[in-house]
Amino acid sequence: MYAAPNGIKGYSYLTAYAGTTPERADETLRVVQAEVARLAEGVSEEELERTRIGL
Repeated sequence: MYAAPNGIKGYSYLTAYAGTTPERADETLRVVQAEVARLAEGVSEEELERTRIGL
């Protein structure tokens, strides 16, 4: 799975990509959705720092 923050003129959004097989597509989608939903819980200082460095 790959995810990255993006932004355009005052707006931001998250791009996520996950490679999978047709047989596991439903499971992969559920995992990606769960991880995106988990963002509402907040991020750790370490995660925030890695994002700052990446930007």
